[in-house]
Amino acid sequence: LERDIDLLLVRPEDVRDELLPHGRLREPLSAATAADAIVVPGSFSEAAPVGARLGAGPVFTVDQEFATPRLVRPFGDPVPEGAFGTTRRLVAVAGIARPERFFKTVEALDWEIAQPMVFRDHHWFTRKDVEAIHDAVQTLGAGGVITTEKDAVRLTSLALPHDVAWTYVPMRAAIEPAGEFKDWFMKRLPKAQAR
Repeated sequence: LERDIDLLLVRPEDVRDELLPHGRLREPLSAATAADAIVVPGSFSEAAPVGARLGAGPVFTVDQEFATPRLVRPFGDPVPEGAFGTTRRLVAVAGIARPERFFKTVEALDWEIAQPMVFRDHHWFTRKDVEAIHDAVQTLGAGGVITTEKDAVRLTSLALPHDVAWTYVPMRAAIEPAGEFKDWFMKRLPKAQAR
């Protein structure tokens, strides 16, 4: 597939990192000039130096907003009252890059992590994984499972035990300034489609 618009997500720490195998970068920083725009998590005061360092632009910021947990199945349904029992201790499951960020989010939402369970990024869960997660909930007396929205989608294809609440944290990303981004995007889209 050909790219219409190339948005590059870069964290401030990325511009201080090195290429594989010494760091996490898959391409040199000079490759950023191929991007149509740079998107940096955080404030504009953090984003502006990143854009200047990469020599690319325009630069926008992205902020993440997290909502209350929802059910994995039926996907997106509200969690029923009392689904976690009387505890706020949950087994936190993450199959994403930098899972510690997800665990911090769970704690910031005022949940206690009974046990973090980390799987590799892009992990496709198996029946054995579900059993291990379920066993951890039972052994620790946790109220249920909490995972990322990305991981929740992968869990929907598996039979999940009904005696445990399987939930995820919905996340919404907002690119700012929203009005400027929308104007830039709508002007760029016809040019991209004409290619």
